[in-house]
Amino acid sequence: MQYAILDKHVIRFQYFNTELKRSERVIEPLRLLFKSHAWYIVGYCRSKEEIRTFRLTRIKKLQIMPEIFERELPLDYSMVSEGRERCKLPVLKLKFSPEIAHRVFDEFQEDQVNIGEDGNYYVAVQYELNNWTVHYLLSFGKYVEVVEPESARIMLRERAEECNDDKEGKDI
Repeated sequence: MQYAILDKHVIRFQYFNTELKRSERVIEPLRLLFKSHAWYIVGYCRSKEEIRTFRLTRIKKLQIMPEIFERELPLDYSMVSEGRERCKLPVLKLKFSPEIAHRVFDEFQEDQVNIGEDGNYYVAVQYELNNWTVHYLLSFGKYVEVVEPESARIMLRERAEECNDDKEGKDI
C-alpha cells in the first residue's frame, strides 16, 4: 500500500463492507490512516467517483496496477465527521519528540501537525477521553506528552504508572 501511495499506482481489490457485502474497487490511494483501532486507506474510488475510506483488514486480493495517477488529497479534506463536531469532543494537544516523527505523519493529517522551534512535533486532535485513547497514546511510549487538557495528562500518567507497577510485579 505504501509503495502504491508513494509511487501513485492505481490499486484494485475486493472489499467487504460492514455488512460483509463484497464489491470490486479500483482506487487511487492517497493516504494511510490509523483511526478507531485500525488502519485504513483513503483514496479516490473510481466507481463511486469520490474520496472514500477503506479498512485494510477488509481488503482482499489486492493488486497494484501499472497505471499511474496524478490526484492529490484535497487540502480541505477532513476525516473528522460532522457528528464529531456536534459532539464537542475535547481537543487533545500532544507533543511528540522527533524520534517518532515517522509515526506522527503516518497517523495524523498534515494540517494537525506543527513543528515547534524546539524541534518537537505538536498535534491537536479531537478524541474522546476513554480507555482506547489512553492505550493509543501509550503506544507512543516515552515519545509523547499530553500538553492539555490536564484530565488527559492525569489519565495517561496514571495508566502508565499502572503498566509500570504491573511490569515490576512480574518475575521475568
